[in-house]
Amino acid sequence: AILDGLTGRVGRYPNISDGGASWSGIIMDTNPPDDDHWWYKLAEEGTPRGWQFYAQPPALIYIEGKGYSPNPTAENVRNHKLGYEYWLRQVPGKTQEWIKVYILGQYGNVQEGKPVFPEYNDDIHCSKFDLQPLKNLPLILGFDFGLTPACIFGQVTPRGRLNVIDELVAVNMGIKQFLRDCLKPHLQMNYKDMLAGIIVVGDPAGNQRAQNDDEATCLEEIRRAGFTDVEGASTNSFIARREAVATYLTGLSDGQPNFLLSPKCKMLRRGFLGGYRFQRVQVSGEERFKDIPEKNQFSHPHDGLQYLALRAQEGVLTITEAESRKGKFINPVAGRM
Repeated sequence: AILDGLTGRVGRYPNISDGGASWSGIIMDTNPPDDDHWWYKLAEEGTPRGWQFYAQPPALIYIEGKGYSPNPTAENVRNHKLGYEYWLRQVPGKTQEWIKVYILGQYGNVQEGKPVFPEYNDDIHCSKFDLQPLKNLPLILGFDFGLTPACIFGQVTPRGRLNVIDELVAVNMGIKQFLRDCLKPHLQMNYKDMLAGIIVVGDPAGNQRAQNDDEATCLEEIRRAGFTDVEGASTNSFIARREAVATYLTGLSDGQPNFLLSPKCKMLRRGFLGGYRFQRVQVSGEERFKDIPEKNQFSHPHDGLQYLALRAQEGVLTITEAESRKGKFINPVAGRM
């Protein structure tokens, strides 16, 4: 509300008879807020015309095995009397969230709970550009069902990295409508040339006959839509699902992270930044949290990602291997075997 008022108070002075303003505008500086703040929405989801956002390099960076260390790209350190020590002495005794916001310059998590994936680092794991699919590798679709269906698109590169390319999330929609109105048109527009085909993995509960409007299960509906490689995830254990994603987040290949998220996956990204969280338990004394994540708009796409990660760990075929299996993989959009 204050910023809205400020926009109407710039550019008015000095009077035109005194030469007018040579420049007018608003310059603001702040530590990053929570990911549900209006600042995040304007900076990351829909920047208004005439606005620009800049991220300043942090004074410190976190290095696995070494802890918090000076960032060589930090600005203006030499002009500070204490140098890097000014920031290093602030680290002891602080929570990871405090350090993340006030030292590392990253968006903080929503304070009502604890993030499910503290391993996620937005500077490392989120790509600067939209990830493009590799046509000679199978596309894996991770599904979460119910009336808030979600589908996550991913691939495993030859070096073992999990690329999370795209997401589709709907509200108050059954699986048949989601497939017909959302998924298949999206595949037709963006993924019809996937030579190695498509693998579908979903919530094992999708084998039950209670989540859609006729006798077919959710997984059966996907098969009816033309997908041939369709299966429920190997387990629905939350611990196993979380660890499958965490393994990719903490892994390295040739010095590079084993997990890369496309910035177009906005719901997943906001979930990683704190929307997908363990709810705080209201007890006196030290902080305590529930063992199962809160069910909200971020839990559905993250469930889909976890099923995808479980399937990715089991291994997928390249196009050459797929050909040797006589076209096991089929692209239901292009009809190609």
